Amino acid sequence: TWGLVHLISANAALLLGTLVLLNKKGTPRHILIARIYLGAMVFTNGTSFALNNFGGFSPFHWLAVFSLASVLIGYSFVLRKKGNWLPHHVGWMSGSVVGLYAALAAEISVRFFDPEAFWWVVILASSSVIFIGIYFIIRFQVKTLPSYFKK
Repeated sequence: TWGLVHLISANAALLLGTLVLLNKKGTPRHILIARIYLGAMVFTNGTSFALNNFGGFSPFHWLAVFSLASVLIGYSFVLRKKGNWLPHHVGWMSGSVVGLYAALAAEISVRFFDPEAFWWVVILASSSVIFIGIYFIIRFQVKTLPSYFKK
């Protein structure tokens, strides 16, 4: 049951995070979708702790801690709005979406390879997505940041 709940919330977070990345920033729609995304991420990470596929606290639980921290840190920049907050907010929040895609890539990839290669497949699939995601964050989110916001 927890696996299904986690899957549904993760898919919702993935969809919402993608919408936030692709749409204009700073609009009421952005703010609404982003807040729902934040809730979905908190719920997704929370439900991950109910899953014990490796006999206890696993590396995936540590990744959930990091994922939760990244989305909360990203949102904290919006709450404070001090100094050069905007690039930090964009970087952390975009990174949290990339993390979701990395988890998805790892989850899908392990279905197609021998279980003996599990960790290598997880590392290769997720790190590939992370490197591609970092490239796109730098290229399209951070460098073109001002053009995303209405004046």
